[in-house]
Amino acid sequence: AGDSADQKNQAGRATSFDGSDDYVSVADNSALNFGTGDFTIAFWANSIVGAINDDYVFGTKNVADSNELIEVFAFALVDGQAPDRYNLRANSGGSEVINIISTSNSLIGGSWQNVVIVCDRDAVANSKIYIDGINKTSGTPTVSTLSISTTGSKIIGAKGSLVSFFQGSISDVHVYNRALSATEITSSYNSYRPKYQISSLQKGLVGHWALDSTTGANDLTPNGNNGTGAGGVTIGGATDQHGQANRATSFDGSGDY
Repeated sequence: AGDSADQKNQAGRATSFDGSDDYVSVADNSALNFGTGDFTIAFWANSIVGAINDDYVFGTKNVADSNELIEVFAFALVDGQAPDRYNLRANSGGSEVINIISTSNSLIGGSWQNVVIVCDRDAVANSKIYIDGINKTSGTPTVSTLSISTTGSKIIGAKGSLVSFFQGSISDVHVYNRALSATEITSSYNSYRPKYQISSLQKGLVGHWALDSTTGANDLTPNGNNGTGAGGVTIGGATDQHGQANRATSFDGSGDY
């Protein structure tokens, strides 16, 4: 876990899945059993282009009857083609009781996307899939108030029965036992967005060098005043003021610059 760069290109802040046998298992907990209540599943994902066909981001299996209970997956309309859309599906007693799907071509392989799936059991109109803060729901969702409680483990990166493994990277998986509002979803997405935001501190700023392992000595302003290391210095080889590795640069006082 934590072996790949996330949506902000921060090293070690996401997990890559090989599409073969990688997954994360979360032990059963009553807080994750939704019953007849509302819920929201949110995550960032970067799928491999051309590799998606029913690749599961999140799943859980009902131990009592061995049915797949909650499934969140990416799929292509034609096997082996580029990723197409996301789908949340839930079953009860072997019958489909929830089905929320995003619009065709809303899933873009090879790039990070923020996916938020809201299931409002009392108001179907509020059950939606948001991608990068925008409502991308296709048609009218199927939403029933039948119970979907389960005692099975929650799986990230595969189906509950440990098949249909996801190929790509996933980060920041959130599960809520309520339906998030459109305002909350937009606010959450915007909090991740730019590394660079306009504020009074940016007025007049003509150079910004993070000196970390991700951006090196590149200028993070639009001015492009990029630098290069010399004297044997390792850009981004030190721990920063927050204790984060590879987010600062150490100078030896001899020839580094």
